[in-house]
Amino acid sequence: MNLTKYELWEECKQTCPYTGAHIPLDDLFTEAIQVVYIQPWRFSLNDSSWNKTLCVKSFTENILDKSPYEFFNNNVQSDWDIIVKRAARLFSSTKDFPSAYRKFKRFVKKYNHRDPLKHQMEDSNMLSKEVMCFLSKVVPKVKVAPGHVSELFIEKWRLHQMFDSYVFENPQKGFRCRALLAYINANRTEEYIKLLAEDNKYNPSQTKKVFPKPYAGYHDDLEYHLHSILVSHKKENKLITTRIHNSRNGDKSFSNFCVSVRGSLHKESVYGKRKTLHSLEEAYHIRKLLDSIQTEKQVLKIVDPVVRASVLEAIENAGGFSGDTVPRNAFFYTNNEGFKIPKVFLPNAKGDPVPIKKVRIKEALTGAVQLKSELNQHVNLRNNHHVLIYLNDQENYKEEVITFWEAVRRKSLNEPVYQLPEDGHQFITSLEINDLFIMGVDDPSMDITQESDSFLAKHLYRVQKLSSKFYEFRLVHDNQITETESPNYIRINNFGERKTGWLTHNPIKVWMNSIGRLEYKDELNLFNKVQKTYV
Repeated sequence: MNLTKYELWEECKQTCPYTGAHIPLDDLFTEAIQVVYIQPWRFSLNDSSWNKTLCVKSFTENILDKSPYEFFNNNVQSDWDIIVKRAARLFSSTKDFPSAYRKFKRFVKKYNHRDPLKHQMEDSNMLSKEVMCFLSKVVPKVKVAPGHVSELFIEKWRLHQMFDSYVFENPQKGFRCRALLAYINANRTEEYIKLLAEDNKYNPSQTKKVFPKPYAGYHDDLEYHLHSILVSHKKENKLITTRIHNSRNGDKSFSNFCVSVRGSLHKESVYGKRKTLHSLEEAYHIRKLLDSIQTEKQVLKIVDPVVRASVLEAIENAGGFSGDTVPRNAFFYTNNEGFKIPKVFLPNAKGDPVPIKKVRIKEALTGAVQLKSELNQHVNLRNNHHVLIYLNDQENYKEEVITFWEAVRRKSLNEPVYQLPEDGHQFITSLEINDLFIMGVDDPSMDITQESDSFLAKHLYRVQKLSSKFYEFRLVHDNQITETESPNYIRINNFGERKTGWLTHNPIKVWMNSIGRLEYKDELNLFNKVQKTYV
């Protein structure tokens, strides 16, 4: 409470916006100063900071059930224009409160009271109505309600311990949090809304009422079902799509066959592969604006040693590297007319020095491919399509990383996208982004149809990222894609039995059907059928 008061005190510039009285710091944390809702609580049920401000206690009774406009506009002794000017001054945007003007608009709003019982039971937004209409085609009874009071239900029903605190701060980080909100929406009744409207925490009633529970044992029941949810993630299976575009020009009809690749094949930069006079090794070169060179690492990649020396000299004249960063305006300065003037030059025996505006740098690319056989143009591939896990002739686990580029090439040539390499003896499995795997179970041959969802939810992972011998898995319900703590995150770096070994975690590929149940498929048999089909 004290932190809220102090923040509101600074926002309203130590002044009561209703009376214009100065609020001394000595009185701020006493009962003489109270936190009030700008738009009345019983009509808005809005507990956000945008609906709160301070008021002296002697004036609080006047605005408990009235908005500022309602009270001052109907009070003959008060001038509403004066109140508006005062609020504009107190709630003006500052460096510490850049959005204070939003509170001013709420303060002077001509508020029309809504019936909270009706408003909180049915969302009147057009998009919500369309969603309700769509869902009503498959579900007999659908209700769409606004969600800003869901936090109040979480507090009243003591549901905070269902998930970690970060999930409630950002529901996007936990997919199961949506199910909790759906549960609250399903148990929302007019009785609960009426009790919330009567419970103004800054002006509590003398008789305290116990907020009722949905039903006996609801807490344990809800916790079990929430942690038994199996989440699936959509896979992008399409590599190439085709369509026929028909057009007409006069009496003639034209038909064009269009082919589209469903993804990014490579990064935008195009490189040339060449040798230099100073090195016999081939490297990938690309020209870049000198102004785009920002780090020491990039400077050292400049191909021409004379140009590189001139650039380093300019950096030294500008004060040297700041850590690894090139100092600002080391290569150019801006004149009075706004034009960039070069500061780095090449010596010229036949005339004036030549300004350097672009440099050629070299990159060591491992996954580059040539765009066309007749052109010296190479690109750096962007994404991997899948990783094939197999046993070689010596019965050792091996991998083959297939890029999206290679997968599209195979598809366009009518080849199987999944192929055993030359040393392949037996197919084990394939990994793609969002593939589902059961991991960390003792019995790999267990019957998943006999296991509870609460057990499977603790062992169901999806593939998050793929690269050579670096497979990242994450629990399907977790959306904290940057966190790397176990058990939500598992990384496999080898095919051994160490901490990050394939045999340690024993991934078992599973599929989720249309009704949310997991099932096995004979992946080896499916793989062999595909190979025979293409042969």
